[in-house]
Amino acid sequence: NGIVDCCHSQATVKGSNELGCLVGNLSFGTIVHSSAEGVVIGVQNSYMDNHVFNEKVTPYAVGGLVARIHCASVEGSHSDVELQIEGKGKTIGSFAGYCQSSNIKNCTYNSRKTDERKAVSYHHNGYEEGITYTYELEAVE
Repeated sequence: NGIVDCCHSQATVKGSNELGCLVGNLSFGTIVHSSAEGVVIGVQNSYMDNHVFNEKVTPYAVGGLVARIHCASVEGSHSDVELQIEGKGKTIGSFAGYCQSSNIKNCTYNSRKTDERKAVSYHHNGYEEGITYTYELEAVE
């Protein structure tokens, strides 16, 4: 239930699971008026592939601003992050890798650094009937 408000990250992040330049996993929280620039390097992890996922999916949940958004909200934020991905991976997006039951409002990402990836690789509107989630994400150069 935390809030990341008016924050900026300038970093290089490297790993195999839930990598974002600003936040790795945002669950039941909020990011507002924040941004990230830098590089996210997603690498394969044979232990995770063989013992946790039981298939070759790493790097998993990799995003420019945030890796995984679950029951959360991201508003007025920007990703200016280059993705460098080893192998194929799964749920890799230029803004977020994975988004479920969450709102993305008035956000942008740099489309020149995304290697033609989707803005959000996996987007699921949730399980509750009658609830509509906002998805306002724009590519900018």
